[in-house]
Amino acid sequence: RGNLKRYIQTHLEEFISNLYEQLGIFKPYQISEEFIANKLGIMFFRENGPSFHTRICGTDVIYIDARLPPKKQREQFFHELCHVLRHVGNQSFISLSFREWQEIDARRFTKCAAIPFDMVKDWNLWDENIIEKASDIFCVTEELCEQRLLQIKNRIYFNLTRIS
Repeated sequence: RGNLKRYIQTHLEEFISNLYEQLGIFKPYQISEEFIANKLGIMFFRENGPSFHTRICGTDVIYIDARLPPKKQREQFFHELCHVLRHVGNQSFISLSFREWQEIDARRFTKCAAIPFDMVKDWNLWDENIIEKASDIFCVTEELCEQRLLQIKNRIYFNLTRIS
């Protein structure tokens, strides 16, 4: 068992913690796609079609596939939100390697935004029911929960610092 009190957040985790603090989000039940988009001035729609983001007349817009289960919709929202907040350039015109890096970053962002460390730091991450509990509380898939909680445990176990 690791010590969550010694955990040092990555720069990405700090970015998300600061963002949530600015938005007034401190508890899992406060995490809402509509609320986050509204507070950040992003137009947000659930439509029957692929998830993507765009910019229309200077306004960022996120479309999420309404046909997906709610937990997958939330994950798609965070993925697209990452592109809006952290990435620049039209993916059609950037290099393949930069586009691949942006996708990797969006996947990391999704895990950290969906399950912020600040909101699980007092949990027993070694509880046998933690994956199901986190999935229900944060409204994301068990697969994402397993990946995120393993990420936190590994950083504790290997005592990694400042690696995104």
